[in-house]
Amino acid sequence: GLTSLYFPLRYSYGESIKGAFHCRFGLKEETQGPDGEKGKIVFIRGLELTGSIQAGEGSAVLQQSKLIEQLKSNLNITLSDMVQSNAQLYMAVSVTDIISGELQEAEVSLPVVSQRYTVDLSRTRSHYIPGVPLTVVVVVRLPNGSPAVGEPVRMHLPELQDGDQTVKTNQQGAVWHDFNLPNLDRDITVEVTVDDQKITKDVKCASSPGNTYLSVSVSQKILTPGQSLSVVFKVFNGPPEDGFIYYMVFSRGVLTNQGSVKSGDLTKIQLPITSDMTPSFRLIGYYYDQKGDIITDSVWVDVNDVCEGTVEVKSKYEYLPGNTAKLEIDLNGQKAKVALLAVDKAIYALNAHNKLTPKQVFSSMQSYDLGCSYGGGSDTASVLNDAGLSFISNSHVLSKMRKGFNCESGFRRQRRSLNVQQKMMSIKSSYSDAKLQECCSHGFSLIPMLRTCQQRAERVARANKDHDCVKAFLDCCIEGEKLREKKKQNDAQRGHGRTASATDIEDFFDTTNQQIRRSFPPSFAFAVVDINGKGSHTVALPDSITTWEIQAVSLSASHGICVAEPHEFRVFKKVFVSLRLPYSVKRFEQMSIVPVVYNYWDQTAQISLHMERNDKLCSPGSSSIKTYVNITVEAHSSKAVTFSAVPMETGPIPIKIRLYDIENEDGSDAIEKILNVRTEGIEKRVEETYFLDLSGNI
Repeated sequence: GLTSLYFPLRYSYGESIKGAFHCRFGLKEETQGPDGEKGKIVFIRGLELTGSIQAGEGSAVLQQSKLIEQLKSNLNITLSDMVQSNAQLYMAVSVTDIISGELQEAEVSLPVVSQRYTVDLSRTRSHYIPGVPLTVVVVVRLPNGSPAVGEPVRMHLPELQDGDQTVKTNQQGAVWHDFNLPNLDRDITVEVTVDDQKITKDVKCASSPGNTYLSVSVSQKILTPGQSLSVVFKVFNGPPEDGFIYYMVFSRGVLTNQGSVKSGDLTKIQLPITSDMTPSFRLIGYYYDQKGDIITDSVWVDVNDVCEGTVEVKSKYEYLPGNTAKLEIDLNGQKAKVALLAVDKAIYALNAHNKLTPKQVFSSMQSYDLGCSYGGGSDTASVLNDAGLSFISNSHVLSKMRKGFNCESGFRRQRRSLNVQQKMMSIKSSYSDAKLQECCSHGFSLIPMLRTCQQRAERVARANKDHDCVKAFLDCCIEGEKLREKKKQNDAQRGHGRTASATDIEDFFDTTNQQIRRSFPPSFAFAVVDINGKGSHTVALPDSITTWEIQAVSLSASHGICVAEPHEFRVFKKVFVSLRLPYSVKRFEQMSIVPVVYNYWDQTAQISLHMERNDKLCSPGSSSIKTYVNITVEAHSSKAVTFSAVPMETGPIPIKIRLYDIENEDGSDAIEKILNVRTEGIEKRVEETYFLDLSGNI
């Protein structure tokens, strides 16, 4: 078969790129550890693809037969081997701007799977109540985790005569059906078939003292704050002793609601959904039977991820560099502090993994849920424990105490991994003695010298005779190295009409005080503003030609925290110059300075380009005011100009490029960037160690 690859390419200010691409493929080993750091990548020779980028679009075709052939010849593995080892197909695309020669690279890892879909039956409860319909819930996802919409799912219960249903998945990739169960007292099997892939789950029969049960049932529909949830309580084989059914609502590990309702054969209530129930909650119902035993059941309910408070940021779409932008902030009537941050979207080309998004916040909120199942349990203790509760009872029912906060048998959603500092603090706190904690903390510390943990521990032993301290130092040093090694990630790579005379151009470059773009921060607008309902905030824009993304977080005493959807606006000019310099060069090193002029007008632009003279830089392109270059830049295109240069001194050297529009007789743009010049030669580091007596004795 053939795999079609498509990649759109744009500058950070939204315009399309014209150039060429080079695509490489490799095998990426399974990600190691809970922190999600990158696995080892081995490139596959013979699979390189190249092509051109036209109108900001590139495409290529990968032949599966060639991939199989090269995997076998290069790495002696098959696609089946990759599936079994959870390895991924790694793809890196390098794109070169045909005008400026600028190179950027993006990468993606594609899972290799033997099945088109992943089928999840975890939302189907593991224990059924005799005589109560069993709701079979199936979630079908694509290999990338997105929902599989409209896929037929066959659900079959072999123990039932009418236990066969086929339903298509909804927009969330979910499907469910209620199967009426006879009074069984044995395990039943749920069989699910999706695209010829068969998944099974064994559902056991719940037990209860006196054979009395409580069933709590709700709709599987995802609700939104402001709506109501219809809850049905049904009692089997014995009414409550006091005639009441009690219920509790837990969300994020906090009790948000509780109440009671008079019991009947079938008891219904309408439970209002509030914002403090997001992103999900657990409803636990219970009553006391005639013997005083607790009879209970629980359900897990998903809620749309909606903030309790809302925050929205608006502005004009486009500004000029260096201007001010007015941000309109709407909190929908609430009073809160709003933190603002503007980030250059070009930064996300390097790393977009740590963006603060509403999804990230709700995922963090979800991590406070200590439940271990989607509802129900084998008995009363199991129901309450799996809902994340510990309890004390005067009956024979005993709570199972946890060893930690995680679920020994797994959890319905992957929890957020702790960062390195949190893990180090956890290891440090395992020492009860404060002195040993300090020794452990020293072991975690990084030093510039290239010494192993064993060598460092030997030096500690010479100064400290406490064996326990030395051991704690060594153990924590080794653990610290392991944690840092796990945390490492590969760095992302990196006219016509009247024409101005030569005198006019020289006079402009000699006398005009032109606005120069020289501020290019990756982010700005670090501000916290107080907003009551609606308000505005004005920010001074940097000089970058780019698209800025405004991130806003509101925090109020009444509505808690909310992260707004990012708002974007563009800073742009129709004609501008771009200048990219190396991070540093050495003195007397010959180099090229290549400004690129972009013209996004619908007509040709006649431009004079001048590089200002600097005594620290030897360049024929900036020998005098009379030295400039006239160029013609076609509509919606760009042109590069190359200046050879040799830095004559060390330190920062400002490189200033100015544009003059010959037809309109004014300055189009000007830019200044700093060239860092270092001393020639090779840097050597000499290490010396001294003992300091902190008591003051010499």
